[in-house]
Amino acid sequence: YNNDGIIKFIEKSSQIFDILILAVNKSIYDSFTVLCLIKSDLNIIPIRADIDKFREFNNYIAFLKEKQQIPMDKTKFIAFDYNSLWNLDKSTIEEITQHNYLGKIGHCPRREKYRNLKISYARKMDPDIIKDYIFILQKLKILQRGTYSKNGGLIKSKFHRIYEEISKKAK
Repeated sequence: YNNDGIIKFIEKSSQIFDILILAVNKSIYDSFTVLCLIKSDLNIIPIRADIDKFREFNNYIAFLKEKQQIPMDKTKFIAFDYNSLWNLDKSTIEEITQHNYLGKIGHCPRREKYRNLKISYARKMDPDIIKDYIFILQKLKILQRGTYSKNGGLIKSKFHRIYEEISKKAK
């Protein structure tokens, strides 16, 4: 692909779809990655919540701000595979990310097991992990509180109880 083709693809897709998700690599020298980061409304970084990873990505973000004029507040962080026993605490993450922290997706041994077995984890996701995803989707205003009953297909019915619990706590 050339750069013009990628730009046209992103622009056309944005006109057609309400939400466009592009997964890119972390290379700040890759033209596809940089174009996607520039053209996006929001850049989300799933990151292991360790100080060395935040340093690495904060350096990338500072470089992209300076060289590509990508605003720093356009980038949000999600602590992925998070475990409060060994990862940074929430207040530290908030400070390091300059309050651009969306939340966490907890550590789950079952996810690792399924990855190694090449089995889809999404169909057998732990309820606590589902709560984490719902919280982030609500924070991004992709999933509104109370929309579950209107859009039953959005989340599998077996997760309805979890969704309702989170919605009540968020009020």
